[in-house]
Amino acid sequence: MADLKSGKYQLPFLGKFGFIVSYLGKLILKAVEPSRKKKTKTFSIWEPSESNISDDILAQFSNHQKELKREILAAKDLVKQGAVISSPANKNIVYKLETAFDVIVTHEQRHLEQAKEVLIQLKKNSVTVT
Repeated sequence: MADLKSGKYQLPFLGKFGFIVSYLGKLILKAVEPSRKKKTKTFSIWEPSESNISDDILAQFSNHQKELKREILAAKDLVKQGAVISSPANKNIVYKLETAFDVIVTHEQRHLEQAKEVLIQLKKNSVTVT
């Protein structure tokens, strides 16, 4: 974001082709839909580093949402300009900044749905154990 705002960001070659930017953006957005009908393997950059869940996970999630909202609001001029960025996982995957925010928010919804499923499973397990 800082490089985009300062004009230092170097757009990858593929980012100069609108049809590629649009196609890849739609493809990535579809891959993170909350429905999870198709399982997809994530890039190693986003693999969880640990499987332990801390007691303050909900507070962390809430703080993360507030930070994300601030970032999105701070970038509204860049979104209006149609800024194009590359994925942190692969510089050849390019999409509009607006699409990147859509991907992030949609992926957050996906995690929320996963959390709901875990909660339901925990409730079922506690009922059968007692």
